[in-house]
Amino acid sequence: MRRTVTLYDAGIILAAVILGLVFYASAQSNVEKRTEEINAVMQSWLGHHEGQLYAQWGPPTEAFSDGYGGKIVVYRESRIVSSPGSVTTHTTLGGAYSYTTYTPPKLTAWTVWRAFWVNSSGTIYHWAWQGL
Repeated sequence: MRRTVTLYDAGIILAAVILGLVFYASAQSNVEKRTEEINAVMQSWLGHHEGQLYAQWGPPTEAFSDGYGGKIVVYRESRIVSSPGSVTTHTTLGGAYSYTTYTPPKLTAWTVWRAFWVNSSGTIYHWAWQGL
């Protein structure tokens, strides 16, 4: 059986698409805002002494040579987000048959890092980061 799409149906579809685009744009805006915030924080450390960084951020997770007499200090952090699971029960008309679908919770884990390059005098001269 073929169904004809009415003007009402097309309006609902268009509204759903527009709403989806608004949510997508909002999420992108939040990512861009957070990226700008992190860049500003990282940039603010240029020219500061590593001791000031340690006093505010604590000891780094790792430190490596930068190959020029200084070092690269790295702060790593693991992040985990959990989305809830769900249980849905479907029952046929009249209740003669039903079944339940279980979707388990989903864990998403990732590592973020912030790195600072420190010269031999202890001054921060470069930075990089990854992960929100």
